[in-house]
Amino acid sequence: FRAMGAMGLHRAAWLCLWLSLATCQPACQEVDSLVLEVEEGDASESDVQQLLSCWLDCQILIPLGCSLSENRTLPLVRQAARSLSCSNYENLTEISLELWLNCGGDIHWEDAAGNPLLDLLRNREARKFWNQQATMEAAVAHTVSDWRAWVIPISVAFLAFLEVCAEREGFRRCKNREAPSTEAKEDPFLEGAKLLVSAAFRKHNILVSLWRFLEVSTCIFWFALVLLIVHWGWWIPLAGMMYLLPAFRIYGWKEVMKAPTLAMVTRTFGGQVAALLRTTALFGIFCFIYGGLYWQVLIPDYMIDRFSFLINPLVISWSEQKESMLQNSILNEHWLFFWAPDINALQIFRTFREIAIGLVVLYWACLLIAVLRHFLCRTCRPGDDQKKARHELEHAVQELLQKQPEEFGEVDKRIKPVKAFLCPWHGTGLYQSVALQLLDIALHINTSLRFILEGEYWFAGVMTFVVARSIAKQFFILPACQFRKALKASVSRGLPRRDVLDFLEEQKRSEALFCGCITAYSLFFAINSAGDMLVQYISLLSSMWQFAGYATELCNLDFKVEEVLPQSTASPNPPADIPKNVDQLGGDEINVDVEDVQLANQKIHQEV
Repeated sequence: FRAMGAMGLHRAAWLCLWLSLATCQPACQEVDSLVLEVEEGDASESDVQQLLSCWLDCQILIPLGCSLSENRTLPLVRQAARSLSCSNYENLTEISLELWLNCGGDIHWEDAAGNPLLDLLRNREARKFWNQQATMEAAVAHTVSDWRAWVIPISVAFLAFLEVCAEREGFRRCKNREAPSTEAKEDPFLEGAKLLVSAAFRKHNILVSLWRFLEVSTCIFWFALVLLIVHWGWWIPLAGMMYLLPAFRIYGWKEVMKAPTLAMVTRTFGGQVAALLRTTALFGIFCFIYGGLYWQVLIPDYMIDRFSFLINPLVISWSEQKESMLQNSILNEHWLFFWAPDINALQIFRTFREIAIGLVVLYWACLLIAVLRHFLCRTCRPGDDQKKARHELEHAVQELLQKQPEEFGEVDKRIKPVKAFLCPWHGTGLYQSVALQLLDIALHINTSLRFILEGEYWFAGVMTFVVARSIAKQFFILPACQFRKALKASVSRGLPRRDVLDFLEEQKRSEALFCGCITAYSLFFAINSAGDMLVQYISLLSSMWQFAGYATELCNLDFKVEEVLPQSTASPNPPADIPKNVDQLGGDEINVDVEDVQLANQKIHQEV
C-alpha cells in the first residue's frame, strides 16, 4: 500500500482491481461490448467511467483504447490509455509499448514519483525497444524545454567566472602591497625541480600513494556516502569539527586555512592518533545509525523512535522507489558496456557499498598498527635523519636547476627528466597528464548533466560552479594561446614549468574533493541505470586518485630552497669546497641546524 500511495492511487481502486483479477477476461469482454453499445447509443459514459476507476491492468487498457480506430473508441478510454491511467505498467511488453506510442503515448511519461518509464520496465525485450525509442537526444530535448535546465547552469558558470576574477584581483592587490618591487624573480622551474627530486628520493612510493588514496576514500565516505543514511544537518558539522580541530592543534589554523588538505592527511604521530580516534568515533556512530536505527538490529523500539531524527528522511522513500528500478537495469544495456555480463545496477551499488565500508575498516586497522608500532619503538629518534634527508633534497634541487636534462643523472640516477609521452609502466608523460585532466573534466561535466536530466537543479548548480571555477582558474593561470608553448618549454627543459604545474594541479586540489563528494552523492539520487552508475564510479575514482596525488605532493614539497642561482650565471659544476650532502661533513657537524647550513651555502654562492 505504501508503494501504491507513492503513485497517487487510492486503496479502494487497488482493492477493486485485486478483486477483479480473477475475472479480468470477462471484464475485458464487457468493456468491449460496452464500447459497441456506446457507439450504438445503448450505453452511458458513466458506466465506462465507473469501470475505468477500478484501474484496469495496462495490458488490458492499452489494446482496448489503442487498437480500435478513432471513431470506434470512446474518448475516455483512449485518453486513459494515452496517459497510462492503469496498473502494472512495469509489466508492459514490446507489443503493448509500440501500440501505445502509435496512439499518441508520451515518450517522456513519468509516474507520480518522477521516474521515467524506462526505469520501471521489467521485460527485457520491452526495455530494449524503449531504449531505441527514448534516446538521449529525446531526453535532452525534453529537459531543455524546462527553463531551469539551461538558465541555472549558465548563471552559475558566469557567477564562477566573476568570483575567479574578483579573487585574482584581490590577490594581486595584496601581493603588490606586501611584496617589495625589488624582490628577485623566482626560477619558473623551481617547483618542477622540487617535484622531481622529492619523487626520486621518496621511499616506498607505491605504499605512500596507496595510503593517501586510503585517506581520501575515507574522507569521501564520511562526507558523501554516509549522507545516504544520516541527516546532513548534524553529521557534516560533526565530521568537519573532528577533522579541523586536530589539524588546528597540530599545524596551526593559518596553515590549515592556506592548505585545507592538511586536515585530512596524517604526517605525524599526533595526526595518526587524532585520525584513529576520529575514525573510531565516526564509525561507531555510523554503525549505531545504520545497523540499529535503519536495520533495527538489537535496538528497542522506543530508542528507534527517539533517535529517528538522526536518519536521512529520504532514505526510506529512496529504498522503496529505487530498489526495483536498479534491479531492472542491466549493465550491458549501456552502449559502452555491451560486452559486460548480466549485472544489474543494484548489484553494482551493493558491491561498491561493501568495498567502501571495507576501506574504512582497513584504514582504521592501519592507523591502529601505526600507533602501536610507535609505542613499541619509542626509543627511535629519527630527528637527525630527517634533517639530513631534507638538506640532501635542498642541495639536489640546487644542482638540478644548473643541469641540462641529459645531465640529471649526475645529480642522482633516480631523477628522470620530464618527457612528452612515456610508457605506462615508466610513469606518466606531460601530454598524458593533460589528457587525464581533460578526461576528468569531461566526467565532471557528465555528472552535472546527469543532475540536470534528473531534475536535481540544486546539485547541478553546485557541481557546475565548482567545475566552471576550476576551469576558469586554469586558463587564467595558463591562457589557451600559450598552452602549447608552455608544454614544449617544459619538455625541452626537462622540468615542468610553474604555470604548467599550477594548471595540472588545479583539478587535483580541493575541487577534486568537492567533485568527488558530489559525484558520490549523485550515485544514490540521480542515477537509475547500471551503465550510468558504473561511469559515475569511474568519475569518483578519478577524483579520488587526483586528490590523493595532490596530497602526496603537498606532503613531499614542504621544504624550501633558498638563493638558487640563475642558470645563466651559475657554474655548471658546484665548487669543490661545497659538500654535496651532509655525509661529507664532520661528525660534530651533522647535528648542525638546517638553517645554519643554508646560511653558509648562501654566503658561498654569493661569493662565487
